[in-house]
Amino acid sequence: MARLSKYFTPNLQLEDINRISTALGLAQVPLTWIENLAGETVFSQSWNPQTGNTGDNKIIVEPASSSLPPEKAYKGESIFEKLVPFPFCILFSRARPHLLIRLSPVEFESQVEQLSYLSHQLEQELSRFELSALWVHGNGESIPLLFHFVRKKLVRVGTLRALDDLVESYSLRKLAPSDLRQFFGTNAAFFELKVIDFSPLDSPLANLIEALRTTVNDPSHRVLGENLLRLENPEIIELEL
Repeated sequence: MARLSKYFTPNLQLEDINRISTALGLAQVPLTWIENLAGETVFSQSWNPQTGNTGDNKIIVEPASSSLPPEKAYKGESIFEKLVPFPFCILFSRARPHLLIRLSPVEFESQVEQLSYLSHQLEQELSRFELSALWVHGNGESIPLLFHFVRKKLVRVGTLRALDDLVESYSLRKLAPSDLRQFFGTNAAFFELKVIDFSPLDSPLANLIEALRTTVNDPSHRVLGENLLRLENPEIIELEL
């Protein structure tokens, strides 16, 4: 426990969440949030509007139960839903049992389905390890994140200045599994999510989809330590909160 305690991170601050959102390219995604009640629009707000293209991407929501407090209706459980601000968290999962959610147009709905699937795949990869570092960078922003898992369940996510050393080593292609073991004192992994250099794709969401697909499928975008869940190494260290 003493070895791991120095890597416990505080909760992400608003500044961190905004940096993540910028790196992922969400700051360039035009989006309109529309709330309906009994078929009538009662609230509408746009984010990142572009001249001549305002509101092309629409998230239309309606309560499935009028008894649910509004502040509880929009909470999600996936990793990326916890990393990005409202309403962009909805882009990574529409699993809201108390809301009816529609997306428009069809192209936007298709992109959101791909985002949801690929981000879930990446979450599964990260959760194979007790500690997983994810270097998110692009669009002029860079932030390394550290995820703590117990039995594949996320218990903490944050950022540390010390992670910059891992980023530098990885960038120089010098990061090895043994370095991760020495750095963290336990089995860990390092992943890169690079949301740049995918032009001329037609939208920020298309860029992010391609970046997620690369991180999930390309071994060159990760350095893996020993898998803690292998049968020959079944022990899992409990992390105190």
